[in-house]
Amino acid sequence: MRKYFEKLEKCRYLRNSVVGHGFAVWLETKLTPLILIVEDLKGHSVSQATDSDGSRTYKLDIALTVVTTRVHFHTSASTPRAIGVGYLFEQSLYRADPRAKVILPAGAYNTPQLLKLSGVGPRIELELYGFEVVKDLPGIVGNTQDRYDIGTVGQAPSDFTLLKDCIFLEGNDLCYGDWANNLGDLKIAYTKSGIALEYPHHSSEADNNQDLFLGDVPAYLMVTSQATRFMPPRM
Repeated sequence: MRKYFEKLEKCRYLRNSVVGHGFAVWLETKLTPLILIVEDLKGHSVSQATDSDGSRTYKLDIALTVVTTRVHFHTSASTPRAIGVGYLFEQSLYRADPRAKVILPAGAYNTPQLLKLSGVGPRIELELYGFEVVKDLPGIVGNTQDRYDIGTVGQAPSDFTLLKDCIFLEGNDLCYGDWANNLGDLKIAYTKSGIALEYPHHSSEADNNQDLFLGDVPAYLMVTSQATRFMPPRM
């Protein structure tokens, strides 16, 4: 894929002699100006949030060398409900029962595989291989697509400095004025992808390896007569 990317890229953060990048086409890539990061550190503060007792608000424990084998379902109601997962660690099978919900971020191939191993999928295929049918869902594995990142949403107590004057072309938009009239980094918000800060991070099981890559994307709050929802910047 690298050679195709070179044919698209218009790199603005490396010298022209760097191999593996394009410098004269149309897809502009450049670094976020430092001023946009240091003037507003809400994204980093959210990732470090704590509860009143001092414990981490968003706790994530990552277990390495563990293989998830199946999802356990509660089937007494008409709609099955996931209540835990089984997993293999070394030579023993264990079960984890979460307090809230089960999320399967196992990728485009392993997610439907886990569902099928757990009895969720096309009835004909499950019965063919001797699996008890928990839910007949013929669409499992249809339209398979992979996704490499997972987003979480949090509401900040005040506006992001990056977006405080932006109303996204709804009336007198000061951010659009900056974009239309200024040069370079002074164009501010509308020249960016919306990702204000990205940084590598260690999980609790990572030792010296940085196994997470985190990014903060400011959004604005849209309130209508029917609903309230978070919207990413339209850039």
